[in-house]
Amino acid sequence: MIIRIFTVLAVLGAGIWIVASYNKIPKLPDAELASAKWLAHSFYDVGFTQMKLKDRSRPTSSNKEYRGESSRKFEGGLWYPAVEDDGVAPGLHPLVIFSHGFGSDYSSGEYLAENLASRGYIVLSMSYPLTNMDAPGGPLVRDVANQPADISFFIDSLLAMDADQDSFLYQRLDASTIGVMGISLGGMTTTMAAFHPTKGDQRIKAAISLAGPSAMFSDKFYQHKELPFLMIAADQDALVNYVTNAQPILERVGGATLINIKGGSHIGFSSFASHLRWLNNPDIIACWAVMRNLEGESVDALDSWHDEIGLVDEGVLPVVEMPLCPAELPESINPLRQQQLTQMAVASFFEMVFGQTQAERDRAKQYFTAELAAENPDITLQTGTTNSN
Repeated sequence: MIIRIFTVLAVLGAGIWIVASYNKIPKLPDAELASAKWLAHSFYDVGFTQMKLKDRSRPTSSNKEYRGESSRKFEGGLWYPAVEDDGVAPGLHPLVIFSHGFGSDYSSGEYLAENLASRGYIVLSMSYPLTNMDAPGGPLVRDVANQPADISFFIDSLLAMDADQDSFLYQRLDASTIGVMGISLGGMTTTMAAFHPTKGDQRIKAAISLAGPSAMFSDKFYQHKELPFLMIAADQDALVNYVTNAQPILERVGGATLINIKGGSHIGFSSFASHLRWLNNPDIIACWAVMRNLEGESVDALDSWHDEIGLVDEGVLPVVEMPLCPAELPESINPLRQQQLTQMAVASFFEMVFGQTQAERDRAKQYFTAELAAENPDITLQTGTTNSN
């Protein structure tokens, strides 16, 4: 009887602790600070529609019991600035393609897409065929080599809709303002789509990697193209090590910016992490999932997908050993706070590049370069020098 009572009390105590932690909401920036404006939704209401796309020109490879097929199919969503009848607001809008991480899906960047759509951006996010959480045969990391071409297909598809008088996107896209961003393996996809000498897309004008693996890309990899590039990383990331992946960015990418979220986690960048804020570090869940999905991957298999990414002559380094999921994880900051910081950085960075007027771009630059870190001491911001060549 006594044991039963103690068991009930323990369960109740654990439940109270989880509820208290789950309800812990970080404080919003003071209204007089510039950060409050960049965090809040802006001028437009946000519309959303489900999307399905099919690339008949490229196959999906086999994966364990899955035999593959002759096309690549995508399901996801489109966020857009909406007017009262729920149509896309008149005018030409910047396009941003979002890429999810390994074992995730298109909704993992929803909080970023909604913020950008409220500022006049059209944001497309699709689940990739073989790296999403429900991929046939299980998520397959090596298919990341095919994802830059998927981004080009997405851009082609949306620009075709922009030219189609019967499309709800007719004359709504500005083809000169196309950006990409992604989380984790999606950040790596973003980097390749922006810079890869053969897989890259010249229409991309700005890129953001959120904790994307980059240790395998040398400075030579980034010399094929110059464009504004932002890496947002977290120094407590248990999956993509900050020292080996993020720190070298300033030396390798001319004019790049590196933002470190102090005490941030890897999964803290994902929308899903808002449901895990009762954990000391949500990366414990991500580590379990990733290690489980990587079980059975041989060294030869890892070598082969690195080869599929690119050649040494293209600036792709041989297999790089990266620390993954230490035995003990330090306590991380509240994922909702991490997402606040990420929203402010992403919105101001893209506006600094794609703002409609020079005054808007200047205001965004002032906030991004000077006020963002000054108002938020839980981040550091560094900018590298521009390549002389």
